[in-house]
Amino acid sequence: MGNSSSDDCALQLAQQRASMELERERIRAAAALQEARLKAEMEKNKLQHQLALKEKEAAHKVAMEKVKRAQIGELQQRLTWLQQQLNDERKLSDQIQSQLVAVRAQIATEEKDIAAFKPERDDANTKIVVLIGMT
Repeated sequence: MGNSSSDDCALQLAQQRASMELERERIRAAAALQEARLKAEMEKNKLQHQLALKEKEAAHKVAMEKVKRAQIGELQQRLTWLQQQLNDERKLSDQIQSQLVAVRAQIATEEKDIAAFKPERDDANTKIVVLIGMT
């Protein structure tokens, strides 16, 4: 019976060892699975963060394009206004230039007319009244 008892103990011990080995393997597998899950979760978070950054950049780009279009519109309106101002100033300048040409022509005509009175100026008794301007 001593042999049977030691065989039983050895068998129990072998079963316990096998059971412990199976438990260790189960724990290792669970740990490996947990590690794989954590890595996957970290990768998922990383990708979500990258996606959020890309979306934020895209939204910023869209906002900047909107601002740029608004600025372009404002600049185009200002350019149109300035061009209108320039045209108005040119018209005014042209009018003034026309008036200047007319005044110069009138002065030249009056100087010519004054020069034509030369013989009468040589007579000391003759009085000449010269009116300058619109007469």
